[in-house]
Amino acid sequence: MAGGLRALAQSTSVVDANAVPAWQTAAGGAMAFEVASVREHIPLPHEHSSIYNGGNSGEFRTVKVPLRMLMEFAYGVPGTRILLGEKMAGEKWVNDERFDVTAKTDSATNDAMGKLTFDECKAMKMVMVQELLKDRFGLAVHKESRQLPVYELVAAKGGAKLTPSKTDGTSVNESRGSIYVAGSDHTVRLLVEALSKSLGRVVVDKTGIDGRYEITLNWTTEDAAAAGDDGPTIFTAIQEQLGLKLEPAKGPVEVLVIDHVEKLSAN
Repeated sequence: MAGGLRALAQSTSVVDANAVPAWQTAAGGAMAFEVASVREHIPLPHEHSSIYNGGNSGEFRTVKVPLRMLMEFAYGVPGTRILLGEKMAGEKWVNDERFDVTAKTDSATNDAMGKLTFDECKAMKMVMVQELLKDRFGLAVHKESRQLPVYELVAAKGGAKLTPSKTDGTSVNESRGSIYVAGSDHTVRLLVEALSKSLGRVVVDKTGIDGRYEITLNWTTEDAAAAGDDGPTIFTAIQEQLGLKLEPAKGPVEVLVIDHVEKLSAN
């Protein structure tokens, strides 16, 4: 996802569309795009699925994205935690069909959003995309807790190998095969959030480690391994580089359940 290098608070919880935070008032209270086009994607060679958030502006654009990926952005949850309800079990197009979206706010809202922080602007746009999905797909969802597979992050044999940090502020950078977190009084919690996104499964901190650290983790992705890179997997890298370990378990996980969804309506 473009512009996705900074971890956001919304990444581990579902955004409440009914909430009215201070940044909404600061942006004039508008919670919908002024104009939006949602169309089925016409395939082109060598084209990747992408979401362009538009930074601190009222613009939002996607290319070749399934509805589930749009929901990941809108509700701040990974696709593995977006489930079809019992009555929606046959709606396989949620994963298969791809869409192009072009949307923008009015100029006054765009100017107001330019004065918000990155996180505030992202949170506002998430709610706008929620409203767009309700309008164009008749999307209805609810949250619930289910017992699902998780990973528990624990100290490996020999103990954790973490470097203390005196860095002011917080830094979180994520890319394919790499995580860097530093600062914060609870750095391991930042690591857990980043790991959850990379693995597509909730990671629970069982290390008992708190405090400020500088953590760098590098591993070989599955596609890189298939191309001949013999570097460590994420599981091996965590143990070798950080002295930590991921253990499979089951636990309560907040999921987003699709209660109703319809094929794309006309623009």
